[in-house]
Amino acid sequence: MTNPLQRNKFLPLLGERAGVRAVRKTDSAAIRAVRILLFAALLCGVGHLFAIGLQNHVFLSIATELGSGGGGSGDPCTGCTNETFEGTGTSVAGWKYGDNSSGVITNVDYTTAPAPLNGSQSLLIRNPDSQAGTLNLVIPSSAQVDLRWMMVLTNTIVNNTRLIKLDDNVGAAMFEVQVQATSLRVVHGTANATTVSDLAINTLYYCWAQYVKGSGANGVGSVRFSTSKVKPSSGDGVASLTTGSSVNNATDFYFIVNSVSFGSEISGVIFDDLSISVGGSIGDFP
Repeated sequence: MTNPLQRNKFLPLLGERAGVRAVRKTDSAAIRAVRILLFAALLCGVGHLFAIGLQNHVFLSIATELGSGGGGSGDPCTGCTNETFEGTGTSVAGWKYGDNSSGVITNVDYTTAPAPLNGSQSLLIRNPDSQAGTLNLVIPSSAQVDLRWMMVLTNTIVNNTRLIKLDDNVGAAMFEVQVQATSLRVVHGTANATTVSDLAINTLYYCWAQYVKGSGANGVGSVRFSTSKVKPSSGDGVASLTTGSSVNNATDFYFIVNSVSFGSEISGVIFDDLSISVGGSIGDFP
């Protein structure tokens, strides 16, 4: 017969082994918990980096869509209406000839020197017999419109020649860029401002303008020009105002040339590479 004391002598050993197993289970649970925490922290870190990358991508995409670039390589104005006058007719559909004489007063396939200003063709607008040449495009109704274009004045500069115009939906002028004496003038309702720098004939100019409607006498407008592709931020080639009185959205863009005939000689203005943005400012030329 087995001695009860001998039969039970293994109990302490079994208890010890059970304790070891319990400790091991506890250690395993703790290790699993630590691993879970480390994995969660890793996921959070990766998620945070992904969120930052996504946010930066979104901001960059928005900036690109608004045409708010600039920099050394220029601003291609992605998301803008970009008219290059390449090919037969215009590169953007919807233009209307206000003078009803395409090719006589308004020529969108002009190639005679100094054209083309870029590419293979440019736009020429002139006004024989004191007719105003116009080219009109309906744009999305907007409280802010930014513009960029190239131009050459082909002959004698005449005071008060209109070059660019924005109308509202009933045909009232909200904004104009004009030649004033030998400078450029921006007109915003009853307010205006004029550049100090003078224009010269047969010279290629890079131009920018901005219209922001107001609510009384607080509208914003500007015009800038330079012989380089870099948009000037200040200086004699910049005229701006903050007291504009136009209060309506712009819905129609016009190239318009009047009062540029000199004696019996017909002169005009050559335009090219127009960009229209209704979502933000436009930077340097590419």
